[in-house]
Amino acid sequence: MSSLKDKFLQPIVIANLFVMGAIKLQFVTCSDLGSWAIRSFQRGWCSHVDSVMDDGRLLGARLDGGVQIRPPHYEKFSRVERVVIAVPYYKERAYWDFLEAQVGKPYDKLAIVAFAVNRDWPAPDAWFCDELVAAGLEYSEVVRKLAPCVNRLDVRDLYLVVSAIARVSSPTLSVPAVPSVFGSQPDHRQQIPDCLTPSVLSGSASSTI
Repeated sequence: MSSLKDKFLQPIVIANLFVMGAIKLQFVTCSDLGSWAIRSFQRGWCSHVDSVMDDGRLLGARLDGGVQIRPPHYEKFSRVERVVIAVPYYKERAYWDFLEAQVGKPYDKLAIVAFAVNRDWPAPDAWFCDELVAAGLEYSEVVRKLAPCVNRLDVRDLYLVVSAIARVSSPTLSVPAVPSVFGSQPDHRQQIPDCLTPSVLSGSASSTI
């Protein structure tokens, strides 16, 4: 039995080792200039990630407010994809214990310029949205420790890591659309496959809402 199991399962009957849980992540983007800049820089469709709580609220790190629990529709998202990672219940519990302990910490503004400076992304003093999720996945042993030589982690990187352990939609790659401030912008939702419509959100491993 691993140290993580020892920590979280001492009061639990051994049969509960076989109880399964799930970690739900919500990858999103918006039509604003900031989201467009993130998508352009990282060459990926998503610009933010939150963790979905059982009651539908979202726990994540944002520039406005740092690490907080927010209502489901706190932002007008132009595209949403939820990814469900099936894990033993004790790992789900460990993940949420870690995330809830980070609530109130500031946003990792240094991560924005980490490509030009040295930044220890797992440092727990401040969090970028994807750093928070990646650190939680490491802490709960859902993924192995990520390479320590990397000085930054972006949302696209996390999406790639998660795709190795859970189903993602794998949308067709394209040049990120320029936001409306620079001209017309196509509706991101028109690019979502039919199999990922809101009607299949419930019970699917990867969907959009």
